[in-house]
Amino acid sequence: MSCVVYLAPGYYQARVIDSVATMKLFISLVKVDEICKPCIDTIYDALAKIGSDTVMAAWVAKSMVHWMKRVQSRQIRDRAWTF
Repeated sequence: MSCVVYLAPGYYQARVIDSVATMKLFISLVKVDEICKPCIDTIYDALAKIGSDTVMAAWVAKSMVHWMKRVQSRQIRDRAWTF
């Protein structure tokens, strides 16, 4: 199962892919802008919907936002986390 999460309209897009052995989270930085609180909730909800552990989902959401804030000044297009 997979789902697409828009962190902010037209700015960031996250694609969550739930595979057999791992969960991979692919982040595409579409446009640099600030990340807001509702974005964290959106990521959390998306991860919860695909059956992730809720504690991990919360950690992933916070980590994603922290990471995006760090790379706003750089031209990094894609990243992936594997759990």
